[in-house]
Amino acid sequence: VTWSVANSGPQAASNIQLPLNLVGAQLQTVSGACTTLPCSIASLAVGATATVSATYLATATAGTSITANPRLTSDSVDCVPADNQLALSIPVQAAAPAAGTPVPVDDRRALALLLAALLLVGTLALRRR
Repeated sequence: VTWSVANSGPQAASNIQLPLNLVGAQLQTVSGACTTLPCSIASLAVGATATVSATYLATATAGTSITANPRLTSDSVDCVPADNQLALSIPVQAAAPAAGTPVPVDDRRALALLLAALLLVGTLALRRR
């Protein structure tokens, strides 16, 4: 997940606190403007952007969502505090099997066709002798 924080002014922001934890995921790595989460950015000039990249391991089960509702804070006066809130929801899907991993088949028709094909090949091999 890449988080971007921008300061649209009218003044520099100081002591910005970023509580960027996800519910349903475990933090693995952090890079960019911060190296740990939650993160603190000392200052951000007007018009500047800080970016934080974080890698998470999903712990939520398939069919649910990973969520976050962080509210950024700063020691500076903010004329528009409503834009400091984010709502994030990432749906969790089941992982695809790794390439080369056998996938078990629980289909009686498929098994019957496979056995019939093996029987036919075996019968043909015996007749050629």
